[in-house]
Amino acid sequence: MLAFAVIFLVTRVVCGQRAEVDTLQLAQVLFRHGERAPVNYFNFPNDPPELRTPFPAELGEMTNHGIEQLFTLGLNLRETYGEFLQYTYIPSQLRVIAGDDNRTIVSASAALAARFPPNEAQTWSSQLKWQPVP
Repeated sequence: MLAFAVIFLVTRVVCGQRAEVDTLQLAQVLFRHGERAPVNYFNFPNDPPELRTPFPAELGEMTNHGIEQLFTLGLNLRETYGEFLQYTYIPSQLRVIAGDDNRTIVSASAALAARFPPNEAQTWSSQLKWQPVP
């Protein structure tokens, strides 16, 4: 199961007085990588033949289902928090940190691809509705 958390910092006090309208100052989204192949696997002589079939991805790498999980997460973030976090990718307003493993980088890329599809000015290919978001 994919676990994630969204953390918002909302200001209520401005110069010692309560603000009339809450304003979003920071949003942090923390999530784990999607479904992946096992990191290691041991074949035993008595294993049933169906367990000896290769995995659809290399050991430790994301499966297509895992990529779809994170893409769906990005769509949900876009729908739920779009007005707070902008619908357009603005580099100065976003920072993404992922681990060194391919699965964490692919997970972040899949979520960001869904969260920030290119608008007309950001479209660089008529055949691909995607923009690189670091």
